[in-house]
Amino acid sequence: MLAKKVLIVGGGPIGLAAALFLEQIDIKPRIIEKSTSRSEYSKALGINSRTLQLLNGVGATERIL
Repeated sequence: MLAKKVLIVGGGPIGLAAALFLEQIDIKPRIIEKSTSRSEYSKALGINSRTLQLLNGVGATERIL
């Protein structure tokens, strides 16, 4: 069986969430990011409850809260 490869361009919230979900189904993603440092500013005003429900499945909700 061929290994499934996925390239994620961008290490922001969407890219990291995608990587988490891919890992759950045994797909090893590669993330590339052009920025060499973390942003000091959040672009999000909040996190909606559905997002927290989805992230709870991979154990990320507790860390966020």
